[in-house]
Formats: sequence, C-alpha cells, structure tokens
Amino acid sequence: MNTIVILGQHVEVPFATDTSRLGQLATRPRLDPHAVCQVILHHDACLSARACFDALHGRGLSTHFCIDNDGTVRQFEDPGARIAFHAVGHVRGSDPDRPQAQVAFNRASIGIDLSNAVDVKFAHRYDPPRDQATLPVQGRPYTGLLPYPCQVEAALELLQVLRMHFPALTNDHREELRWLGDLTPATPGIWAHGQVSRVKVDPFGFPFSRLDEV
Repeated sequence: MNTIVILGQHVEVPFATDTSRLGQLATRPRLDPHAVCQVILHHDACLSARACFDALHGRGLSTHFCIDNDGTVRQFEDPGARIAFHAVGHVRGSDPDRPQAQVAFNRASIGIDLSNAVDVKFAHRYDPPRDQATLPVQGRPYTGLLPYPCQVEAALELLQVLRMHFPALTNDHREELRWLGDLTPATPGIWAHGQVSRVKVDPFGFPFSRLDEV
C-alpha cells in the first residue's frame, strides 16, 4: 500500500511513494493547517530526489515532496504539520523606493519539487533521455530539459490528494511561466516558483494547463 503522511496520519494514494526520509529537514511547526491555500511548484536543479534531499539538508532548506525521475513521490515533510523553507518571492509594492518587496511564500503553502537538473549540459546523465525544449520563461526564450511524463502524472495525482485534505487549496493557476508581481503569500492556487519570484525559472516545462484536471 502506498501512503503519504498528512497531519501525522497515513493517507493511501494511487501512486508510488517513499517516506523513508520524512521529518529530517529544517522546518518549523504549522500551527494552522486549515490556512494552507497554496502549492508552489519547483524543479530541484538536481539529478535525483536523493541529491535534492542532500542539497536541501546542506543548505538548511526544505520541501514537502520531491518527485523522482521514475515518478516516485518522495515525501520529506508533513504538509499539514510542518512549514517548509522552499519559496521566496517578490510582491509588487506601492513604495517607489521598494517596487518589488521580497517575501517568503512558505507560511500557507506546500512545496512540491520535480527532480530535474534542467540545464542541457546534464542531458547525458539521464537514461532514458529527457526531451528538450525552448520555451518562454520570464519573457525570454529558455532552453532546458523537460520533466518526464511520469513526473507530471505523479504531480497531478498528488495535487488531487492534497486538494481533498486542504479545503482552502484551490486549483487557480496561470499557464505562462512569468512573474507579474500580483501574487502574494495569501493568494490561493497552484503557482510556479517563477510566477511568485521575478528571478526564478521553475518548474521548467511543466504543463500548467493540465492543472485544470485537479
């Protein structure tokens, strides 16, 4: 039986999981799980979920889930019980001296990483090979490695489960990977890191239109 842990309870899910590294990263307590209203999607810029875990551990950062190259959802933290340190963004402000305030998007969010090094120089490290594409990111063409289809399917299934357990989490989303500055840490929905931060490009190649399915 495949499970993930939400608020300390094992929840049966229809996808492959691994909880062997649960609760080992830097986090803080989530005092109000009912306040969770966002998911922030990332790519980890690593070659595997194991490498992602090691990088986060070394930097004092964290995420709740990392979807490995084979589609296995590896859970690092309980999204109902712990706030992970995974997303800093920018919000457009009214102060002309600080037009883009930097803020954390962690308090009411769940972090999901898709393991993907993205940089095409790592293409030879993947078997089977990842497809490549040039797509608009932050208003400019960006060439990178795409997520495996199994990772996308696992992400969609995971999001469906999370929406069942976190009523304030909506599937509001945008299809363009671009920062506009109007999303805040209290904006409900499923957002790319590159949509809440003006300097991020992740998750590259994710088919945001498919978020209608969750």
